[in-house]
Amino acid sequence: MKVRESLYGILCQTDLGGKPVSFGSGTGFLIAPQLCLTAAHVLHHDGQKNAPIHNRIQLIRAPEVGQPMHIARLLGIDDALDLALLRIDHPSRPNPARPRADQNPSRQAPQNTGLPYLELHPEVPLPGTLCGSLGYPLSTVGMKEQHVAFALIERFQGSYISSRRPELLTDGRLASIVETDGLMYGGSSGCPGFTTDGRVWGLHFATITEQARAIPSPHMPQPEPKQSNPIPNPQQASGTDHPSEPTLQTSGARLAISLWVSSTEIRAFAARCGVVLAD
Repeated sequence: MKVRESLYGILCQTDLGGKPVSFGSGTGFLIAPQLCLTAAHVLHHDGQKNAPIHNRIQLIRAPEVGQPMHIARLLGIDDALDLALLRIDHPSRPNPARPRADQNPSRQAPQNTGLPYLELHPEVPLPGTLCGSLGYPLSTVGMKEQHVAFALIERFQGSYISSRRPELLTDGRLASIVETDGLMYGGSSGCPGFTTDGRVWGLHFATITEQARAIPSPHMPQPEPKQSNPIPNPQQASGTDHPSEPTLQTSGARLAISLWVSSTEIRAFAARCGVVLAD
């Protein structure tokens, strides 16, 4: 399956004094050779967009677990739209510096690694379209026997597109957002939404649930505040210190809605990063 082969588990890590002190994780997928798309908040501490970006970003595909991970460098980020584009280097080696967009090492053309990348829909399919999502929600990250333990389990989720609508971003831009009629597993941020032909129409970034008071804000939902979790004791089992996707919660109504950045916005974002995607 082409979607499965293009998926990466993303492990974000911050070190202090040469030792890891906090982690984050999410899903990403290839949209061009060596170029992996994910949700921007996955890269920030505790999934908070106003928090620093982790100083080490690594990726791995599920079939490669047990092999060295790949280092990723931040090619571009749009926190208001909740998109980030990563350039994948070769298997893990010491990371010389924080992967900032303004320190991108080069604009050279990515090399074709032979891995398939996903085609984007030119327009979002109509409401009522059956769709699926694939990725690594509910992944676990922690320390075990002095080593980082990153457990990936691939999970498929299905739903229907329920709405396509404009959204006013925090920076004043209007963006094309998609809603689906199902609640996603925690940690699904960055998963691709695709139709039965494997083409991607969106990237998952947030959910709407019924568990708290609704906030009818014109802005994109922000992650729920979360206390920073220190790294587990090396003698303890690995924990789940990955940021969950942002949630806009509501009470008094039975809601289970997932929010996605549309493929049209993804194309425009990639172009701003200097990447022109094939039609």
